[in-house]
Order: sequence, then C-alpha cells, then structure tokens
Amino acid sequence: MSLSQEQAGKRMDKLITSSITQVGTSLAWGLVASLIFFKRKSWPVIVGGGFGVGAAFADISNEANLNS
Repeated sequence: MSLSQEQAGKRMDKLITSSITQVGTSLAWGLVASLIFFKRKSWPVIVGGGFGVGAAFADISNEANLNS
C-alpha cells in the first residue's frame, strides 16, 4: 500500500514534532535533576537527552513497522 505525498508529509511532520518534544522534555528533566539533586553535574542532562533520543527512535521505528 502506497501513501500519497500529503499523507507521508503529515506523518513525517508528526514524527519530527514528537521527536523534538520527547528530546526537549527529557533534556529539561535532566537539567532539573542536575540543578536540584546532583550539584550541577552534566551527566543527568546527557542521560536525559539519551533517553529522549531513544524514545523518539522507538516511536519512529514502531511507526515504520506498523505501516510497512
């Protein structure tokens, strides 16, 4: 089954928006944890960003597997 360009564009926009939101939210939680709990260490921000990237990748992978 083939998607029209409009449908593919909408799906891509949704995935990009979701990915940016997940990475940004995870970075923000890492920053908060760093400032409050870990005496301004950088590793909570890096770990938070990694979790966000992983979650975004999982969503994109699931979307690709569901529709192929």
